[in-house]
Amino acid sequence: MCGVIGIFGRISLKDIVTPLQLLTHRGQDATGLAWASSDGIKTQKCFGYVDNLKIDEHETTDVCIGATRYPTAGASVLHIEKFSQPYTAQTPYGMLCLTHNGNIANMMQIAERLGMQEFGNDTELIAHLLADLLSKNKGDMAESVSQMMLMLDGSYSITCIFNDKLVVFRDPKGIRPLFLAKTNTHVMTASETVCFQLENPEYIRDVEPGELIIIGKDGMVSKKLRTEKNYHCMFEYVYFSHPTSTVDGRNVYDVRIRLGEKLAKQIMRKGIKADMVACVPETSRPAAQKMAEMLGLPFRDILIRNWHVDRTFIMKDQKTREVYASRKYLVNDYFLKGRKVLIVDDSIVRGTTSKKIIELLRNHGAEEVHLAITCPPIISPCYYGIDFATYKELAAHGKSVEAIREMINADSLTYQTIDDLKEAIGLPDLCTACLTKEYPTPYGAVLNRLAEDGRLSDEGRHYQHTD
Repeated sequence: MCGVIGIFGRISLKDIVTPLQLLTHRGQDATGLAWASSDGIKTQKCFGYVDNLKIDEHETTDVCIGATRYPTAGASVLHIEKFSQPYTAQTPYGMLCLTHNGNIANMMQIAERLGMQEFGNDTELIAHLLADLLSKNKGDMAESVSQMMLMLDGSYSITCIFNDKLVVFRDPKGIRPLFLAKTNTHVMTASETVCFQLENPEYIRDVEPGELIIIGKDGMVSKKLRTEKNYHCMFEYVYFSHPTSTVDGRNVYDVRIRLGEKLAKQIMRKGIKADMVACVPETSRPAAQKMAEMLGLPFRDILIRNWHVDRTFIMKDQKTREVYASRKYLVNDYFLKGRKVLIVDDSIVRGTTSKKIIELLRNHGAEEVHLAITCPPIISPCYYGIDFATYKELAAHGKSVEAIREMINADSLTYQTIDDLKEAIGLPDLCTACLTKEYPTPYGAVLNRLAEDGRLSDEGRHYQHTD
């Protein structure tokens, strides 16, 4: 999972910084930028945030792409050029440069096809595969991408620079989001609509699943290359996307309000009593506020986010997540001592944060801590771009709700139901593989069978068979 952008139209490199900053919530491990210049395609990469990029603020370009990295395939950033986007590949018809949000489930098969024994991650493989197809198809981008869509299993929303044009396409199932916007001076694409807020665009639309868009000085060409049943990722609405974004026609903030409404009805049916409702900042705030309204309870900011700590879920490894989970929140115990609190969170993946939060609230005087989760139990791995790729790391795998409640030491634990989740999002087709083990792509299902049999290595997230 990453954030990607693309811009066509004369722009200063310093003006690309803000759109990339608005995608930091999708990736904080590394940042990369590529742009067309008179000397060819230039790239700049850095550890961490976009502010660390060393760019010439006076330099301008007509086309650029960028990415914020969240490592789900390939190692965490040890060598910035090897593991971080964008990636370049040479063809007889020009240099290709590419960024990618998503995850390729059959990456080892693609690597074998290309004869690549060493590679940084699946984005590098996609760049070399597309370059190989462009070479064979005499630079025909539409034919090359169409053929590639038949080969790739997984999720991918992609921006490219090729022959001074911006090239954009999305996987036929639409698992990961991608959007297009037009201003009076630029055409832009990004993983989320939040990136367009400061540009006052004339229009915004989704890049359709299976659609290829090529933008150049002669205008914009769109081709629908593949049509398949869509499987939009439910976790975009629950956790990943910015609350001001609209994803596949659904406002994220509004979806989270409806998730809170559904969950409040469960709390009523169960007869759980509390003195107040609070949230685990910030993703679950809309749901918690709606629950407080429906339950007739005050909403209080009991947990205050420590803004010097990044998103723990997208940190590079479990050890780092555990260290920072205990530092992420400060407690406003003025409202808490001797009270029963209903705390709302978006999800329980590993249980790291939930256990720490409940311990923190009890240490600061809470009499009872009831936990409500806007997402159903996550019982199986994701192979499409969310970093929970193994069964052993999932708190809900093989456990009852009561067992999870005991593990995190909550007085009660209430999960969203899958039916209520689908109703709240309001889309007919969703990817809920991590909730149901029903994978929307063939190789995703193959990987899961291997994982269940203990025959899948998660070393480097390359999904190599252990036998």
